[in-house]
Order: sequence, then C-alpha cells, then structure tokens
Amino acid sequence: MPMLAQRARQTLFFSMLSANVAHSQAAPSLAVWFRQPASEWNRALPVGNGRLGAMVFGGTREEHIQLNEETLWTGGPYNPVVKGASASLPEIRRLLFAGDVPRAHDLFGRTMMGVPYEQMKYQPLGDLLIAFPGHDSVTSYRRELLLDSAVARVSYVVNGVTFTREVFVSAPDQAIVIRLSADRPGALTFDATLHGARNPAHSNYGTDYFRMDGVAPDGLRLTGKNSDYLGIQGRLTYEARLTARPEGARGSVTVDYRTLRVRGADAVTIVLAAATSFVNYHDVSGNPANRVRTVLERTAARTYDALLHDHVAEHQQWFGRVRLSLGGTSADVLALPTDERIKRFATASDPDLAALYYQFGRYLLLASSRPGTEAANLQGIWNDNPNPWWDAKYTININLPMNYWPAETGNLGEMTEPLDRLVTEVAETGTETAREHWGARGWVVHQNTDLWRATAPMDGPSWGAWPVGGAWLMTNLYEHYRFSGDTTYLRRIYPLLRDQARFLLD
Repeated sequence: MPMLAQRARQTLFFSMLSANVAHSQAAPSLAVWFRQPASEWNRALPVGNGRLGAMVFGGTREEHIQLNEETLWTGGPYNPVVKGASASLPEIRRLLFAGDVPRAHDLFGRTMMGVPYEQMKYQPLGDLLIAFPGHDSVTSYRRELLLDSAVARVSYVVNGVTFTREVFVSAPDQAIVIRLSADRPGALTFDATLHGARNPAHSNYGTDYFRMDGVAPDGLRLTGKNSDYLGIQGRLTYEARLTARPEGARGSVTVDYRTLRVRGADAVTIVLAAATSFVNYHDVSGNPANRVRTVLERTAARTYDALLHDHVAEHQQWFGRVRLSLGGTSADVLALPTDERIKRFATASDPDLAALYYQFGRYLLLASSRPGTEAANLQGIWNDNPNPWWDAKYTININLPMNYWPAETGNLGEMTEPLDRLVTEVAETGTETAREHWGARGWVVHQNTDLWRATAPMDGPSWGAWPVGGAWLMTNLYEHYRFSGDTTYLRRIYPLLRDQARFLLD
C-alpha cells in the first residue's frame, strides 16, 4: 500500500505541470538541475512565495535549508531626517561652482547626511538542518528546480532505496512545505534541528537574541528579537515553528530537547510557518506567535497532496502566461545538467539555455514579490548573512528598478504592486526629507531605502547625494501604466508623479 500511495503521489505531482510537460527531462527549458548538492549558498536552489524564502542545498548526509522572512530587518521605526539641513546648500553650491569639490563634499557630509549615517540591514531568519544517518555514499543523485511548478526536488539511491525530497513555499497556505519520502516502507530516519542566525560581534550592533525549543510531540520552534543598529533600537520580535507528520504504521516522531527525531517512517511532511511583529513601517505591534499558529492550524488537516495542488495551481496562473522556445539545441546538450551547459555555452550553440535563463528570471520575480508582500530587495528575498552585501537594502540607483524590469514584458505586471506600495510610502516619508534637506516641494528618496522607508542621504556624500531616486522609481510605475493602459491606475499615481516633478523643478 505505501508503494501505491507513493506512485499515486508522484503521478499527481507530475500531472500538475503544464499541459505539454510531463517531467523535467521532457521540458529542459523549465528545469534547472545538477548532479551534486550545492557546495555553497550561491549554488543552492531558491524557493519563495514573496514573503518567505528558502535556499535548498540538497545534501545527502545533511540537508541544509536556509530560511528568510521578508520583514526581519535590524532596528525599528525611525526618522533620519536632519531638521534644517538645507541651510548648507548655498555654500555647498558655491564651493562646487568654484571647483572646490573636496570642501563641498566635506560640508555635505557634515551637515546634510541623515542620522544615523547608514540605514538598516535585511537579516536571515535561520537554518533547518536535517541529518540522515548512513547517507554518506549515494548513487543516481539529482537536484532540480522545476520552474513551472516552483518545487525544488532532490532524489538519490542508498542501498537500493530511493529517497526523495520536495520543497516549496506556498502562497495560498503561507508556509514552507517539505516532503521527505522513501520507496521502501519504514526506510526514512532522520534528525532535524532549527537554528537561529546571530549578528556578528560588532560595535554597531546591540543585543539580539533567539531561542530554540522542541515542541512536543512533533515540532520545533525558534523565537527571537532583531538587532539594534547604529543606535536604532531593534523592535521586532519573530517566530518560526514547524510540525512533522509521519506516514507508515511503524513510523514515529519524537522531540528530544531541541531535536526532532523521525524513525522508520514511509514519508514525512514538514510544514514550517514564520512571521515577525511587523505591521507597516511605523507599526511593529503584530503578534508573530498568533500569525504562526493560524498558519499551522489551517494546514494541520490538509494532506500534502492538497498543499501541493493549491501551490502549483496558484503559481502556474502567473508563470504559465509566457512560453518561450528558441529551438536549435541538440538532444545530447539538453540531457546535460545546467552547470555543464553553462560551462560550454561560450563555445557551443544552446539557444534553449537562453530561454531557460529568461524563465528563471520570471521565476525569481514571482518567488520574491507578490501582491501584498514587501518589494523584492537587493537580494530578492534570499539572504544568509547578518551583514549582507550592501545591507540587502532597496538600492534605488539600479537594483530595485532592475528587479522589476521583467515584470511587464514577462506578463507579470501584478507583481509590481509591492513596488507601487513602497513608492507610495517613501513619498510619505520623503516629503519631510525634501523640505528639510533640499528646501523643496514634493518628495525625495536618495540612493537607498529600507524596511522603515528612510529617505535621507546615506552611506556618504559620494553615494548619498543623489536626489533622483524618486524619478527612477516613477519610471517603473509609469511603465506599468504604459503596458496596462489603466487610466484608473494613472489617476492614482498622478499625485506621486506631480510631486516628484515639483521636487525636480525646485
């Protein structure tokens, strides 16, 4: 019976792929796959629903799934505006026109930069580690990301038993779902732990904390508070919690302190929910424990097949709008793993790899930006470093607009809604910044903003003295109107356009 159930589940999974796609090997343009686990974070497989993100490494002896929640940043609501900063502008301009750039630079830095000098940082949530005893030597290994179903899949053979993992992040159910199975009854045994991520010891960081607990009879929990940074108090709390549901007459799940132990199961479904206390950029009064509990209670009675079905159906309504075939790639090349195709691309024809790359870009936008979520930050939604490159902020002088370039041409215009909301909010905070830092009407945002919608110059005059971020962002919003022709939308964004023009004129 377990074997029949496993086959039925696999049949259901593959039948939900696009109509002309039965398996990733039959549709190379929609699968990114490898013959080995990820050797580093950048080579792991990204999955996400716009709010929750995960990177799947695909190890055999130990699976590592790195976790993110979009609103876990350092600090809390703050306002970096310096009252009366524009008083220095006449002298700065005089120095510039006199050719004394160093002194103008210095004066801008001492009088017109925001306080604090930097903005807040996007933070990792933690890591789920799953240890498999005896899985040191495997055969028939395959790790793949199926773009049209948004499922990361790992499979391999140990002593004649095929082990399979499927990982996806459901938008309908707002949870990370992990399915572990074996094709021999009772063959699945593992230990799982849930770890927090701590900020490095750095003089600019205040105290953060997290706590890891087992939750009998079948769960793990991670709770914590975010970090202070540069004098801005960390005011977010967060929680991540998972439950494990085993299948098989002999399978068992127990919790030993901070470790979840599964012994002799046919299959296990893990559902992980996570949330912070973030409500909006000036309100952190949410209750993460209640948010997590709501998700776990809602999914508790639902089967894995039902969770998977709803996830794939929701994803495909967006992803399936565009098909791209460039043709001309030989069958022997199509049979190669993605990393080998990339290596040979410079010297051998492989048009289908370009089509795959295009669809991967659409996939990443879908996975990191959905209506109702925060906008995709500099790293989308995926980050394993408490001190990430460029803080993983919303970098406006290229990265944030660039994240959304594929939206309209890729028939994913609805995914710009988080960017639209971000612009509306920085226009609110940027009105004071325009007045106090530039003596101008309208609104301004500089090179970066963060979760708290800071809009003052930041990071130093060489970067921060760039007052045209609003113009760049309004280009994205106006492109959305040009593609949609929606005059109701144009009327709604008109005040943003008008007030940005007023700022630029002043």
